Amino acid sequence: MARAEALLCRQTVVHDADECSQSLSGWQQQYQQLGRGAFLGRLTEIAQGDCALIREATNRHHLERMAVPAGGLVIGIAETLAAGSLFDRRPLTAQCLLVLEGGQEHELLAAGPTAMLGLHLGAASLAAIAATPQGQALGRLREAAARGPIVLAPALADAIRCDLGRAAEQPGDGLPRPHSLRSLACAQFARAELAGSAAEATARESGVASERSRKTLIRALEFMQAHLTQAIRIDDICGASHASPSLLHHSFKTQRRCSAHRCLLAMRLTHARRELKTRPDQSITALAHALQFSSSSHFASQYRAMFGERPSELARYASPSRAFANSTLV
Repeated sequence: MARAEALLCRQTVVHDADECSQSLSGWQQQYQQLGRGAFLGRLTEIAQGDCALIREATNRHHLERMAVPAGGLVIGIAETLAAGSLFDRRPLTAQCLLVLEGGQEHELLAAGPTAMLGLHLGAASLAAIAATPQGQALGRLREAAARGPIVLAPALADAIRCDLGRAAEQPGDGLPRPHSLRSLACAQFARAELAGSAAEATARESGVASERSRKTLIRALEFMQAHLTQAIRIDDICGASHASPSLLHHSFKTQRRCSAHRCLLAMRLTHARRELKTRPDQSITALAHALQFSSSSHFASQYRAMFGERPSELARYASPSRAFANSTLV
């Protein structure tokens, strides 16, 4: 029997949502912090060939847009989860098994402290599994996931969470033999003989009202992003998004778990943070006024509440070779 490839372990700690966006090689990710307080992210990645076991823990309400490398696939499950979290605009619970196809964009709204476990399989491993009996289980898994997050029985979800969590605790080559990451994945596929009715139920949660709410949110966010340096009111946002105040409120509360005002404040503060990273010598007073804060002291207090530090403390992040896009997640 061929000897299993070595397991390589990498651990990363970040104190900034933008740094999280760069933590997984080959992935397309973008994070936006929405909750107040210093951000902390911890990533453990155990790689073997074209497979990787990933554990990512964050401590703040945030939004993440992600796309797995093309040709690959990730199965994931929450290890710890804040109530009210969403995946692709649908409720995310401890019983949800996520399947992320390579090249497709997905959205995770973490309503608070969250830890996710994921097993990434590259194209070569997927092809090898397709030729085995577990290939049929994988095919059924992908078909069910196309209808929405897969809701497992609690005992099955706990078993998968336990398997992945235990493997993620092993440093480097400590993963017990004869297991490999590919065989670990096959074990989960064999377990997940899916209850199709549960998967269909989650898919039906996204109806016409949800689509209307999503369009309202997209228009509102685009308007807010384009007018960060202008004085705008809720009435202006409603007009730009073709929505009543109640629909606007509902759209932000259900899809961002915060108010439109709070989201606009977070967007302005994130914009300021990125500006200070790329140009740490600029005037904080001028930046505060440009972003419609009443004074530099008001800006500084809001900034510290949001990020857990003063604007002047950001110099340690500054890097002339690094730029952060001031885009928003819709």
